[in-house]
Amino acid sequence: LEGLSPSQREHYLALKELRDKILSNHQKLPGGRVLAASSEQRVDALLSSFVRLLTTLNHYRKYLSVTDRKGVEEELAELEADVAQEQNARLKDVKQKRLEILRKRLQRFQQAEESREVVSHQLAGIEDLLKLTHEQSIAIRDPESLSRQLEALAAEAETTEESVREMERFMEFTEETGPQLPSGERVR
Repeated sequence: LEGLSPSQREHYLALKELRDKILSNHQKLPGGRVLAASSEQRVDALLSSFVRLLTTLNHYRKYLSVTDRKGVEEELAELEADVAQEQNARLKDVKQKRLEILRKRLQRFQQAEESREVVSHQLAGIEDLLKLTHEQSIAIRDPESLSRQLEALAAEAETTEESVREMERFMEFTEETGPQLPSGERVR
């Protein structure tokens, strides 16, 4: 939570308050203590996923803000034109390898943009799911029906956790690619 912005922390706290209301409503049902105990773990898993996704979203935002996509695209276009006119085979081969690296950088940038959007939608999905669970905890008086919904909630949390792990692996790979020179500072 410490790494989140104040507005993100407030958003999380609002969802945590919603969680408390859900559990309170579950306790009011017949056999409510058992139901509240089992639902608490599932709802907490969603909240945990929410925080992890926010952290991942912040990593993507940071990565995308320091990467100058337009500069890479321009450099790629210039280098492609240069390679097409190069007569020296050795020099052409070296430039061709550099072209491949620039293309991979552009591909990585596009993957990060797509993943950022996926994370944003997953965050919204968790929030919607918690709101739906709260609304249903008010209206439902059948513990069996609620139990089925909580199982679905647990499955959603598991799917979200797997998505978070995939994105974290992506970010680790990005960070392991080594130090990046600020745009404009190239060694030639």
